[in-house]
Amino acid sequence: MTFKFFIFETWRNLCKKWSQVFVPLGMYTSILEILTHFPQLEFYKILNSQTSFYVVVACSIIYLLIKIWPQTSFYQRIKNTDIHVGFKIGDILEVKEDDIIIPTNTTFDTSLKRDIISRHSIRGQFLIRFFKEETKQIDAMISQNLKGRNKNISSKKNKGKKARYSIGETITIKIPGQQNCSYWVAIAEMNQNCTAHSSLPVLTQALCSLWNYINSNGEKNNLVIPIMGSGMARIPATKNKLICEIFQSFIVANKESHFSKKLTVYLHPKDLNDIDIEEVKEFICYQAKFAYPSTLEFPINSPGIPTT
Repeated sequence: MTFKFFIFETWRNLCKKWSQVFVPLGMYTSILEILTHFPQLEFYKILNSQTSFYVVVACSIIYLLIKIWPQTSFYQRIKNTDIHVGFKIGDILEVKEDDIIIPTNTTFDTSLKRDIISRHSIRGQFLIRFFKEETKQIDAMISQNLKGRNKNISSKKNKGKKARYSIGETITIKIPGQQNCSYWVAIAEMNQNCTAHSSLPVLTQALCSLWNYINSNGEKNNLVIPIMGSGMARIPATKNKLICEIFQSFIVANKESHFSKKLTVYLHPKDLNDIDIEEVKEFICYQAKFAYPSTLEFPINSPGIPTT
């Protein structure tokens, strides 16, 4: 959590919840008012002392600080299910138990040395951290996973891989030295200069395919996912919109087949200044309460793509 975000969230929470400081004081004065009818009680004498008043004031301040302290995680259970959705602030690649979702392009490029894949992207950081920038092993894993899948040869790209797969194509990549795995899903196309582009409808399509794949090939593990589309895919949407799209599609997909009990959207600290945390929390609570209110009504394993 960045210092700037911490200060901003604390101040915003204070503006909204400053009246919470009067909750303990209100309880104290109410009890004291009742006990004035029993002045002979020792408890009344103790409660009516100056020391007790200062203690209550201190408790009120502590209570307010707890209320306004920025949250680093937030989860809600979806009504009438055992499914939980929420967010967590941190580095998604430090997760060692839940399965990690990694966005990629339709050619599943892995090269960091020819300006094809950004070192700062989730995929780039994954390759650096778990494969030490050596692509031979992971390219073999990708090729094995994609064997037999429909593809065509891309003539647009002037470097990198040429075999192009469909939007939403998903594969499983084991993480060296860990029990969890990663799911690589194609959410963007690359032009001849290896610049990725995508859109919100394309992301929706990719998410549908992703959940279908996990439903058929996953082990019902908890899932963690970054804010897909907010970086190199260049989707013209706010981070809040992308986060809500991810949550909504997951909840709707789980309606037909419960392929995972928990989804966590990881918010990287550097992105926090562009995210309205309270808006995200409100959206999660709304979805949790009203159970699948969505226009993305599509069945799991449906061959078609929903239209909006």
